[in-house]
Amino acid sequence: MQRTSSEEFAAERVTRLVGERYRLGQLLGLGAMGSAWAAFDEITGTPVVLKVHEEGFDGPDADLALQRFLREAETLASVSHENVCRLIASGTDDVTGEAYLVLERLEGETLFDACGGRPCDPSWGVSIVADVARGLEAVHEAAILHRDIKPQNVVLHRAEGRLVPKIIDFGLARPTRPRVPLTAGRVAVGTPGYMAPEQARGLPDLDPRIDVYALGVTLYEMLTGALPVEGTTGMDLMIATVTTTPTPVRAHRPELSEAFEGVLMRALATERDDRFDNAAQLARALLSVSP
Repeated sequence: MQRTSSEEFAAERVTRLVGERYRLGQLLGLGAMGSAWAAFDEITGTPVVLKVHEEGFDGPDADLALQRFLREAETLASVSHENVCRLIASGTDDVTGEAYLVLERLEGETLFDACGGRPCDPSWGVSIVADVARGLEAVHEAAILHRDIKPQNVVLHRAEGRLVPKIIDFGLARPTRPRVPLTAGRVAVGTPGYMAPEQARGLPDLDPRIDVYALGVTLYEMLTGALPVEGTTGMDLMIATVTTTPTPVRAHRPELSEAFEGVLMRALATERDDRFDNAAQLARALLSVSP
């Protein structure tokens, strides 16, 4: 894959507005599908985040990256919920022909950075995950699978004195029943350690229970600083996910209640029929027991 550097990308655009209204600021990150920038809407005076699919991309995955970028726009346009990052606009730059997304600017750190690998307070963790579950339920009601729920993809947004968890990064999201799959069957898509067993196996018939599993892993990691299965590489984690049973959370935190452990470990059930059917069920169960 070849591309211009982020500095060259910014230099080429600093003298004009992207989409005739968005001025680039600080580079926030680079990913497989382009770059993300702090930006400013010159028309409304609003700070935003601008994600751009850069034409500097070249290689065998270029078409797939563009299709996923465009699918992210479609996905976010179909979901409206307080706990999901809001899509403001999308379009194609008139000068470069590059696709872009305009997202709300979130003020806060990711759940991964907030926990810093240290076990968090159980009540706080449950509160955060219950909010994320509500956003995830809205995603599922729109017939979308996120496929990459993890602490790095939840931002603890601060708005008017409130802490509002927001699900971000829908680059791997797909419809529950895609008309045209972007990947061939038996290809595992997601982050090792957070993928449900059926997802790690590359099975095509996935449903919202893969995101329930990933949210369970997220809470487990928040509480223990560890993943429920062990492995030193991504492949190790995927194999362990498929072949071993998750370590009970009370092996790390014996002070947690048995009832709470039962709820969390049900979310992490190896067989999907043994898990909660949806994120709303998980949220209700978590809030019904004392950690």
